[in-house]
Amino acid sequence: MLLYNITLIAEDQVATACLQWLKNAHVPAIRTLPSFISHQLFQLVDSPNEGQTYCLQFLLRDKEAYHQEVESLSASLLQELQQQYPNQVFYFSSLMVHLD
Repeated sequence: MLLYNITLIAEDQVATACLQWLKNAHVPAIRTLPSFISHQLFQLVDSPNEGQTYCLQFLLRDKEAYHQEVESLSASLLQELQQQYPNQVFYFSSLMVHLD
């Protein structure tokens, strides 16, 4: 299994709208993919950054499914977010494998 993490840092004035976008657009789109298992959404409590920091994590079946399904869809969704809030949102993603 893989954990796909998106960390999003939003300026305070757009943070609530970004959070709603994550919940109402990004998560539902990813949840439709066959490789999707589950997701969790977190907010950093002691972020060293200004604004609000959110971490959205998706548990996925395997790396092949990530490359076939999630990678391009997630990139296009996050690009949409950047267009809605130019220079007010920064994000990065990471892909992790579970170790026993």
